[in-house]
Amino acid sequence: MAGGSGMPRCPECAGIMKYNNAERKYVCRSCGIALTMDEIWDIREKRNPDRRDARDEYLDWWLSDKKSKSK
Repeated sequence: MAGGSGMPRCPECAGIMKYNNAERKYVCRSCGIALTMDEIWDIREKRNPDRRDARDEYLDWWLSDKKSKSK
């Protein structure tokens, strides 16, 4: 999200995106691309697989730690 404003940044040009109620999508003010929040996250994850892998590894570690504590 962009600096606490609640609006995401465009995954294409890093411009500010504004929500369009009629389309139910975020539209970039700079390049005009229109995406849902799910599409924005999908693009970010595809461009940065290492971050996703690190998050998944942390989640696996966290859940395994909880399992061993509950025994």
